[in-house]
Amino acid sequence: MTSKSMMLSSSLSYDEKPTFQLIPVDANCPYLEAIYVPEKKALVVISKERRNSFHMLPKLDETGMPMVVGKSRPNEFRQQRVSVETFYEYYIRTTGEIKSFVDMFAINSDTFDYDMYLVKDMVEAPAE
Repeated sequence: MTSKSMMLSSSLSYDEKPTFQLIPVDANCPYLEAIYVPEKKALVVISKERRNSFHMLPKLDETGMPMVVGKSRPNEFRQQRVSVETFYEYYIRTTGEIKSFVDMFAINSDTFDYDMYLVKDMVEAPAE
């Protein structure tokens, strides 16, 4: 059984809406963070495990500034495909699975009212 190694706290989502997050309180925690994103109706969990993935990034000139596509398009920049080391991300989408994850990892899941942040029309797991 996994020990409780995270703590629930209040936070703001990407577009400044109130939400909750889980932060590690133990060095042995397998996750860097988790945040509930109301717009996605999901708990986004960031693992400590890493992987290489390709991303499109602005191409830089010799001074480190992004290279403009052309004079007629001064707000568009040249891009290049670059392999970047990133952390694994997991998206937990059903209410029951989010509650199970929080109860499994949060030391204060019984005292912090994270349920008030959950979007009420979330996807539920199909009945078997």
